[in-house]
Amino acid sequence: MSERTALVSIATLVVMDEVGDLMKHPVFLDIASPVDLESVIYSSLIQCGAERFELPYFEEQKPPDSEFLKARIKNIPEREPSNARRQIREMFAEILPENWWRDDKYAKVWRIQWFLDELLLCAERKISLASRYPVPDVGGLEELMPPELLIPIRNLWTTLEPYPASLPLPKAQVSHNNIRRFEQVIESDLFAAYSARHYDLEDANIPERVALEGVTEKGGQMLRSNVDLLALKKLTVSLLPVTARVIETMFGGVSGILSNYLATLLTDIMDQERRVVIYQLDSMYD
Repeated sequence: MSERTALVSIATLVVMDEVGDLMKHPVFLDIASPVDLESVIYSSLIQCGAERFELPYFEEQKPPDSEFLKARIKNIPEREPSNARRQIREMFAEILPENWWRDDKYAKVWRIQWFLDELLLCAERKISLASRYPVPDVGGLEELMPPELLIPIRNLWTTLEPYPASLPLPKAQVSHNNIRRFEQVIESDLFAAYSARHYDLEDANIPERVALEGVTEKGGQMLRSNVDLLALKKLTVSLLPVTARVIETMFGGVSGILSNYLATLLTDIMDQERRVVIYQLDSMYD
């Protein structure tokens, strides 16, 4: 089995203060004060049961100092093609007013486009998504988004099932004094077993609650072996099923360029029925 991988969302990178001027965009003005990059990555690896992270490319982005983390992080090169992301951005640009993303009133739409970008990128790459923010709200956008954009996005959003989950997280911010202990946790057999149960969340043939129970059970075992470092926290895990039935339900009776594209894309990447797992990391910053 390959090492379990998750994509860190752009919004989470902004929280880490690693993307310069992007923080000035109105869509991110409500984000809290920056958090230490390495601390967040250690915590997120544990929460997501991930052994590696992929990060979107930014020219200003600084690599972590830790050799342990460097070996577990891959930057997606800017030149590396993503058909889904390119097509989504082109469709938004074609359908919405010119330079719409510069207008503050489109802040919610901008966040939806970014989330859709990352969701489809994860579907393409068959990895999970780690995001500070919940799934963006698509309500009240009738005056900003025409039906050919809004309806297929709403249909896609209705298939996202949020589940509460109690997962192990560090009791406090990871510091230089205890980094090696967390590295030992991530390298342990207990963590490998915990990560394997997270894989079950991606398998559309395993019932969601059965998969979540397996994650909770293995997370509890890891917690009991590291009670001085870890604590259980209630977080949200959302699951997007990529199956023939769901694709037909979402887009079968909806016309329009985006609906047709999403149906074709998801069908093409569906070599097996699976789920995209979205981990909401916001509770880590409370």
